[in-house]
Amino acid sequence: MILPICLALLAIVAFFVFYYYNLYKQKYLRLIGKVTADSKAISELPPRDWKSHDLHSLRSKGDPLADATIAHIFSDIQDVKVVNNLFKLLTSDDMTLPDDVHPAIKKYFEESAILPEWTNRELMSFGHEYYLSQGILVGMLLFYKSLPECYTAGNGAAVLLRTTLLNDRSPNLDKLSDRLALTGTFIYKAMMPGSMEPKGEGIVSTQKIRLIHAASRYFILNRNKGTSEQWDTEKLGIPVNQEDMAGTLMAFSALVLEGLEILGVKMTTAERESYIHAWRVIGHIMGVENELLPINANDALNLGHAIIDDQMAPSEAGKALTESLLNFCEKKAPWFVSRDFHKSMLRFLMGDKLADMLGVNPVAKEHSQKFIGFIKWYVSVRQILSQYFFWTFFLRSVDKVLLKLSYEYLSKKSSKDIHFQLPKDPVTRA
Repeated sequence: MILPICLALLAIVAFFVFYYYNLYKQKYLRLIGKVTADSKAISELPPRDWKSHDLHSLRSKGDPLADATIAHIFSDIQDVKVVNNLFKLLTSDDMTLPDDVHPAIKKYFEESAILPEWTNRELMSFGHEYYLSQGILVGMLLFYKSLPECYTAGNGAAVLLRTTLLNDRSPNLDKLSDRLALTGTFIYKAMMPGSMEPKGEGIVSTQKIRLIHAASRYFILNRNKGTSEQWDTEKLGIPVNQEDMAGTLMAFSALVLEGLEILGVKMTTAERESYIHAWRVIGHIMGVENELLPINANDALNLGHAIIDDQMAPSEAGKALTESLLNFCEKKAPWFVSRDFHKSMLRFLMGDKLADMLGVNPVAKEHSQKFIGFIKWYVSVRQILSQYFFWTFFLRSVDKVLLKLSYEYLSKKSSKDIHFQLPKDPVTRA
């Protein structure tokens, strides 16, 4: 009796697996057929010479739409508790706005949700599919390459440290861990398939990040006015300026692709260009000026390295952020993953020069090679399996579950909430 029931259940499972496999295969083949020619044409466009571009002039530019929204809100609201509740909304998982939200916020979310006219929806969708197929590695690259390379920008690191500690002067930098979790979940929501549909999680999450950036600019510029701690715009530029935003965008897109190549991942032209296009759309919603959105993958990599070269400088802020990053990785990683692993991967993916700048000491060579060898073995096995479509389908299903679990794990924070709170007197309090 038990055997027939088991066989019947297996038959039902096999039917649904076969059904969804064929459904996915048809969708994938239809999508790749649409994006192959477009991605090839985009890849052949000549990249720009960003090193000759006046990147420094971008440090005086903010984000007019988001900045006007924040200024309007704070000219209208004087109750700090109301403002803090607003930012609690911005850092929450809630994708809908309450009915009583401030009119300026409602208007901002309506205006900034519109995708640009140049959006290629098929290319963007394929980019989301590629993210899903590499999501575990992308998450690793976020912590071992993208974020620490942002910390090598001395001026940008100062902004990151100050915005995180607006209401926290404790030495353990716990709130930095909260912000790291917020960044990880933002990328997950922005790049999952279907995230850029109308009112999708990717659009809303990006709009929230953009408004948080504008709030950072507002309070850093207005805080400590007339004191020695006043923000030095002549030296540092406007906080979270256009160069900083473009650099962050490249860190999450072009530098991730560079990291995948370092790990041995082989990419097609369609995969490379679709991934960049997906982030190009995110950059538009985030408030990055159109002229700073890369035209293709090579252009994006050139821009990313040009910004690193322009802003690269040792700083105490960069070292503090990196130490907090290592602490976060150590805290969130399984018990069997050591701090040496985190250091090894960071040095391997960033290079010795940038790692030394951030105060990341070398790890014993035999340990380092063992760690890196394991990751490359994992990548090579994945590459072999992905040559067969059934395994592509199977791994996609597994990756989707793992990414969801990783996102939920990141959301289980040491503090009660990820938050962005203001001091009692945000303009004058030191």
